[in-house]
Amino acid sequence: MQQNLIILAGLSHSGKDLLFSQILKLGRAEPGLRLRENLIYYEWLNRSFKGNEDSYFEKALPALKEKLYLKINTLIYVHDISYQVLDDLANDFKEVYFDIKKVNKDFQVILIVNRGHLIPNELERTKIHKKVENHLQQLIPQEITSYIVSLKGTDQQRMTNLVFTQIANKAVDFTKNLKKKRDSSIKIPNDKQLKKIKKILKEKMDDYGFSGAYLIGHNQDILIAAGKSEGWETKVGPQIIRMLAQFHVFDLGPQFQADIIRIEDFVMIAKRINAENKIILIGRESIFKYDEEPYPRIEESCLDITTDILEILK
Repeated sequence: MQQNLIILAGLSHSGKDLLFSQILKLGRAEPGLRLRENLIYYEWLNRSFKGNEDSYFEKALPALKEKLYLKINTLIYVHDISYQVLDDLANDFKEVYFDIKKVNKDFQVILIVNRGHLIPNELERTKIHKKVENHLQQLIPQEITSYIVSLKGTDQQRMTNLVFTQIANKAVDFTKNLKKKRDSSIKIPNDKQLKKIKKILKEKMDDYGFSGAYLIGHNQDILIAAGKSEGWETKVGPQIIRMLAQFHVFDLGPQFQADIIRIEDFVMIAKRINAENKIILIGRESIFKYDEEPYPRIEESCLDITTDILEILK
């Protein structure tokens, strides 16, 4: 899945105001970065908000949570220099880091030490900065890039703007390089494999009552279309898939078994096969209405199909 420029911020103390004011300011100055539409910020990311009824993220469906986690390419922790040492929010940040790591191995971590002007002595400021960085490094087992920033004074603001521009560009470059790396390692099914997979999709689709079955590639292209009619193979199914793909409906995390979507009388189920491919099955819900437990059965049928396809792709 292609990752967007989405910055998920772990906040401490003054982090919220700093991050938002700076991102919005940078978004106005650099519209090409599309920061305002690509930034995701969750105040309730921290576990301190876990009991809060407004903590939507904690109550999100596992599939939605994984979709969001997969889109993250830059995880930022903001720390107020006046507190000198990290507090409990750093442990919250660590928990979130490992939650994301379960489904997304490719994102960078950045530490921002805010309000640097409060420690005018450069040697002391550097010492605190290093202490905070080392502490966070003990919690987060990967390379961390860190900056000291301040919004007080013209020079400090200018420097902070440069830092945030650098962070944004770093996130864009990270995504581009990651895409190149993934594209170079992608294995595309050969003609013989595609022929076998189409046969399986056609047979299983009929067995389980679906009208169309589709193998989707890493770039969201339809590699195989199997349908009960030519219209389902060339028009109906592909149109539905393209429409929903625009809204990232079929973005799937590797841990989630299947994603079932209902729109009007259509039932669509998506299941990831491997890092590059997924299948999407489409049928009319009325077919399953008289089944006592239709959705568990649909998930089982989908798992059955993906197991067969995995054998072919080995």
